[in-house]
Amino acid sequence: NVSMEEEQDVNSTEDSKFIVFWSCIKSLFCLLMCKVCKQPIDPNATTHHFNGTGLSVNFNCLNNHEFTWKSQPFIGKQPVGNIMLSAATYFSGITFSGISNFARCMNLQIISRTTFLNISKTLVLPVIDMYYREQQTDILQKMKRKPLVVCGDGRCDSPGFNAKYCTYTVMEATTSAILDFNVVQVSETGSSSTMELEGFKRCFSKLKQSNISLKALATDRHVQIRSYLKKEHPGVKHQFDVWHLAKSICKKLLAASKKKGCEDLAPWIKSINNHIWYCACHCRGDPDLLVEMWRSLEHHICNTHEFPGCKYTKCNHPRLSTEEARKKKWLQKGSKAYKALLSVIFHKRILKDIRQLNLFCHTGELEVYHSMMLKYIPKRQEFKYEQMVARTQLAAIDHNFNIWRDQKTDDHGQSKFYQAFSKVTGRWTSKTLYEKKIIHSD
Repeated sequence: NVSMEEEQDVNSTEDSKFIVFWSCIKSLFCLLMCKVCKQPIDPNATTHHFNGTGLSVNFNCLNNHEFTWKSQPFIGKQPVGNIMLSAATYFSGITFSGISNFARCMNLQIISRTTFLNISKTLVLPVIDMYYREQQTDILQKMKRKPLVVCGDGRCDSPGFNAKYCTYTVMEATTSAILDFNVVQVSETGSSSTMELEGFKRCFSKLKQSNISLKALATDRHVQIRSYLKKEHPGVKHQFDVWHLAKSICKKLLAASKKKGCEDLAPWIKSINNHIWYCACHCRGDPDLLVEMWRSLEHHICNTHEFPGCKYTKCNHPRLSTEEARKKKWLQKGSKAYKALLSVIFHKRILKDIRQLNLFCHTGELEVYHSMMLKYIPKRQEFKYEQMVARTQLAAIDHNFNIWRDQKTDDHGQSKFYQAFSKVTGRWTSKTLYEKKIIHSD
């Protein structure tokens, strides 16, 4: 059986809310009449009480009949508005400090921080946790059907080596669904440098317990995770994220190009970055072919496009015309810039790590998700552990609930795109325009 208060609460999410001034409410009370004797109320016998966002007013008419008016539904002694304000603070990604400052600027009556924390602990956080676990269970059940390529990466709550929390997240590469995450507090490991490894271990264990079959596992080049998988789980195909390795190589090339005599290397950095992605994408899963394609760079950059090799003996690009070849700033073999290039691309660690790009895995979508997490967990704000977990759960719920959105179309059924400018590359790119996110109010 549903009580009257619970029934009101069911409808309260759809009910419109307004900001009403106290002076206007008092003028409305002067027009009230007793429900029993139809006599006017006695203004001297009227009392009121504020409870956060809620207002209760006790009336007495001239014949001393008593009745009470409430500005909103109550659940027990708690106004529904207090509960909804606490929930909306989490759901919108705002902090209570922000809400409190906003209310103080316009003298708006809201709940205290203590009430907010109590409601959060007893009502809001348990509901977020319940919904997240239901969603996670449903996703993991669907993912059991075939081997998955899973991407993993850690996010610290502050830059540098003084982080308090590290959130490690694993994402399925094809659907971009968040499979699991784990928030590790520095006090659990004793050092911020080992938090990411601990978070990875917990997420990896969760996938194993859920009987998820791994085709490959892609991470950045984290030394501890690399060592852990090699020693404890040698059967797992460990792949490196293409973007992280490409970034590392380009960073080394940029530093080399700033040395005297190596200036000619700078115009090639962008092309070398593209070459890394091309090799990983077109090596057909063969690490030996991938390495040969990568090593061909030493010939191509000197305008030599056929070379000895076992699996890759010539460049795949169309034959360059005389005019095209003349415009290129080719490097001379034996030059200082050429030697600097070889010292980077033929480094022992690079040649070893590049073999782990053969399945062309990248964590770009996971980086986008980490950016979206800033809505719920801004790095300038410190949170308690349970709040950190709840806000991360909300970010995962938001992401997973909206990954199935369709692309927007115009009146003629044509797909829509929008133009975005990158400050890093200095170029405009076209990006897919999706339907608006759905706000779930259940």
